[in-house]
Parts: sequence; C-alpha cells; structure tokens
Amino acid sequence: MKRHDLFAVPERNGETLFVPELSRYENEIACNMSMSRNTVVGDTKMADLALLARKEILSLAFDYTRRLGTNPAPSEPDLNAPVVASGHQPSMFHPGIALKTMALTEISKRLLANTLFISVDFDEFSAETVSAPVKRDGRLVREAHILFPQTGKTVFESAVSPDKESLLFNLRSLANQMEGDMSEKPVTALKRFIAKLETKDLPQDDFTSMAIAMRRVWLDQTTSPYEIPVSMICASESFIVYALDIIERIENFTTIFNGNLDKYRKAHKLRYKANPFPDLKSEGDWREAPFWVVTDLGRERLYVRKREGHSELRGEGGGVFSVYDLKSGGIRIRPRAITLSMFMRLFVCDYFLHGVGGAKYDSVTDAIIRDFYQITPPAYACVSASISCGIKTTPFDVSPTELREKLRDIKMRPEKVAELADYDISGLIEKKRELVVMIARQESDKKSIGLSISELNTAMGAAFANATCRLNAELEKIVELEKEAQTATARDYPFFLHDPNKIARLLNF
Repeated sequence: MKRHDLFAVPERNGETLFVPELSRYENEIACNMSMSRNTVVGDTKMADLALLARKEILSLAFDYTRRLGTNPAPSEPDLNAPVVASGHQPSMFHPGIALKTMALTEISKRLLANTLFISVDFDEFSAETVSAPVKRDGRLVREAHILFPQTGKTVFESAVSPDKESLLFNLRSLANQMEGDMSEKPVTALKRFIAKLETKDLPQDDFTSMAIAMRRVWLDQTTSPYEIPVSMICASESFIVYALDIIERIENFTTIFNGNLDKYRKAHKLRYKANPFPDLKSEGDWREAPFWVVTDLGRERLYVRKREGHSELRGEGGGVFSVYDLKSGGIRIRPRAITLSMFMRLFVCDYFLHGVGGAKYDSVTDAIIRDFYQITPPAYACVSASISCGIKTTPFDVSPTELREKLRDIKMRPEKVAELADYDISGLIEKKRELVVMIARQESDKKSIGLSISELNTAMGAAFANATCRLNAELEKIVELEKEAQTATARDYPFFLHDPNKIARLLNF
C-alpha cells in the first residue's frame, strides 16, 4: 500500500491514525535535520535562511505564548533543539485535531524538542459556530450554536473577540440545551470547561488569541507547545525573503505547481480541477501567485507581473503595489496551504504533524519542493483520531439494511421469506419455480413467462400485509434510532465536549 493511501480518516470510536508510529519520530527528525539544504533562496543560502526563520519564529512564538497569560509562562526555546510543529485554524475544532497538540506536548517531553502550534488565522470567518447534540421532542439531534457572533464576513485575524461574560453566557446556554440523560458525559465535560474558564483571564484583544487560550485552558496546557498565528509569521524577515523568491520566479513556480497538481489528479483519479486546489491562473501578463492578499474585510488572490526588471503586485480588487510595499507592510500577504507547508517544513521546523487532509495534499508539496528547490523534501507525519463524546443511545439489534432487504424480498422474492406470510403460499411458490425453470430454456417466451412470474410475485405479496406493515413500522423506528446513534457518535463536535484526559490516553508513544 502506498503511503498516501494510509492517510484515511479513522472511522470507529477511539480509533487513531499515526503515520508513522510515534516511536519512529526521533529517527525521522534526525534524518530531516541531516538533509542537505544546498540551494539558494533569493540571495540567501537556504540553510542560513532556515536558521534565521527558526530564530525569528521561535522568538515571536515565545513572546506571544507568554502574553496569552496561561500561567506559568513558557520557558525560553532552546535554539539547538529540534523543532516539531503542527497547526489548524483557530476554531473550536474536534478532538481528533486536539490530539495533535497533545502529541506535541508528549514530543516536547520525550525528545526535548521545541514544539510549535501555528494558528491559520487568515481563513475567511463569519462567526464561530459549533455543532452540538441536543434533545428535541425526546430525540437526539444535531444543532448549530453560535459562540462568537460577527458582523459581516472577515478573516480570523480581523475577527472581533467577544467579552468573557458573553462567551460564558453562550457556553452556559449551550450546556442548558444539552441537559438530559443521553448527553450526560459531554455536558459534564462542558461544565468542567466553563468552570475552568471562569477562573482565567482570557485575552480579549482578538478572536484568535482568545480561541487559542480557550484550547490551552481545556488542556491545562501551559508550557508546551509554543503558539503563534500565521499572520505574525508573515511579518518576519525570513518569510518575506521566502515569499519574494517565489514571486520573482513566479512563471517557473506556476508551471511546476500546475504540472504537479495535474499529475496528482491523474494519479488519484480526481475529476474536478479544484481538487485538492485550483490551478494558478494567468490573466494577460499577470500570473496568480500562491498567496492571499489580506484586508480587514477578507482576502483576495494575489497576482504578479514583471515590469522592466521588477515585479508588481495586485489583489483581485485592483490597486498595484511594488515588492517594496510587501517589505514595508503596505500590502499584507498570506500563504496558501502548500506555500505555508513549504515554509514551515523547509525553514522553521524539523518535523510537521499534519491531519489527514494536509498529509494527502503534501504529496503535491513534496513534488513542488523537488522541482522548485531541487532538493529532497523532508518527511512529515499524520495524526488523527475519531472520538465520540460518550452519549448514551437506545441500542437496536437489526439494521435498516436488513429490514429493507426483507421488504424487497416480499416484493421480488417472496419465496425467500415465506415464513412471514399470513397464510400458506407453498402452491404459488411451486408454480414460480416451474416458471423459473421454463424461462431459462433457450426457446421459451421470456416476455410472457416473465409477466407470469411478476403476477405470481404480486399474488404472493398479498399474503404479507401484516408482515409489511410491521416491518415498515420497525424500519421507521430503527431509522430514527440509527440517526440518533450517528448524532451521538459524530467525531466533529468541539473539543470542549470531551474529557482531555481520555483523549490523551490514545497516545501510544
């Protein structure tokens, strides 16, 4: 089996995915650290730029994490130790993603590594809405609840943070709606989380910082990992050098990017051009770059064109900038998924932990690294899990598929379920067997015999009136119970509906 095929979302409750196993991380990190960086980025050797990036990003992350106020303050990073990183949007994500932060904490302890969690805070954001199981008319259903309302659409980094009391009010309201026997465990976890938040001073300058602090409070996480939003990374000198190198070589990068996406789609039989990402487009002499232009209202695609030996930049909304505006902060750009992964894996960390989606698309990233930088891409890992929040539901012994199959047999193959008939249909069954033998003969009138078989099936079906009524009623009930079970075992409820200690026990280092 190819490594890419191993990246599949775990399906059963408590099932984890570690590719490779945690016990192999130390060797993979050592191999990554020994790899050649014998190439140039702009006017800088890649190895030198990586040293600068590591120093800059760890310093920024240390200061940022300390300002979050989740005491005690983190210890200063060891610039000689390996760096292991992961990341996600600053949302109330599910526990399969939270497992990555737990893995980072364990890696920090076991391997004495610097660990870093990046918050992708430039994605579009309209409000922070979480799904939660609630009881309606005696049934467990899934409902959306807004925790962080926003006015209009923006990006995470520009989103307004609610005051602490509004947040607690929304969380308490959610707990009240979830009350009930079936939701006992997640409600207990949520109330415990609320009690923790009540004792903490949460940062309220911006949504991202509050979301990060909430996750750390839930985990009782203080010293590991370091935290940093991507918007902060993008203001660093090392990131600007990295981005400018791609911008200055945009035609070469676009050819490599689109070519490897095409190969990936063909290899995995993907029909749609947007999967896993759209190609980089051209508009006249403008070339789309693998970055976003970010404003307070949202984000736009970035375009580049060459003019008399220098590069000009623009977003989709117009307005032309020079590369000097990028250096001075006059235009804010953020990396797309692949360029973010490239920067982290090549310049900031020695090992990166992806979820399933990132692990899959990074096979494209590997190909781009080989072709664009002419070096071997460093290895990376995949960590995920499916974890239900422990809701009790009514068990059922028969599946909807079995009941539907019986109803189908009553209609098409009544002889298979003759024991369910209201009266004896053995004579009709015998006539059908004779017709089945006849229709198999080469010279038979298949149309006429087929019609006779259909009439016999209808005649026999009349003997199943009670069974059909009973099976349909049972099917309706089981379908509702199945929906309820699916609601109860969904893997994507927010982390704070779970016990973090239970999730941490899934780590097998």
